[in-house]
Amino acid sequence: MEESLNKNLVGILEQNKIVTKQIDRLDAANRAKNIVITGIAETANDSLQSLIKCVEHLCNKMGLQEVLIDNVFRLGKKSSGATKRPRRIFVKLVRMVDKKSMIMAAKKMRNEKIFINDDLNAAERETGKILRDKFRALKRTEPDIRRLIRGDTMTIWKDKKVIKKYKVVDKVAMLM
Repeated sequence: MEESLNKNLVGILEQNKIVTKQIDRLDAANRAKNIVITGIAETANDSLQSLIKCVEHLCNKMGLQEVLIDNVFRLGKKSSGATKRPRRIFVKLVRMVDKKSMIMAAKKMRNEKIFINDDLNAAERETGKILRDKFRALKRTEPDIRRLIRGDTMTIWKDKKVIKKYKVVDKVAMLM
């Protein structure tokens, strides 16, 4: 009896892995045309129309015209007090080409402290934070290094040569 329970458990665990992968794929497909904008101040009367106009104005500043917006709203609860920071803006775009154009043009807004990023799930955000923290620690000892983060891997280079690669394993950045 115990042996048949173990076989059933193994089968259920395999099915769980398959279903989890399918859910992850669906989640990624759902997020494919989404971006998140950080650094735009909130107004007392943030409405759908005002946020759409805000995003359209941002697109114009980046030299993008006719970006088709499906939905836009602020993420999270309003904060109050001394540490009041503007909430991020979630933007669902109609076309993938608009998303790619906005991500590529986002560099133009860095001087204004406005950042445009992919819509990531919680695990992807945590992985990115681990890699960015590791980079900050490395940068203290080697200030002239640069980085590129793709998924769960970070490539470090200096003088146009790759010097290190890190991968997140069990929530730790490990040297590859």
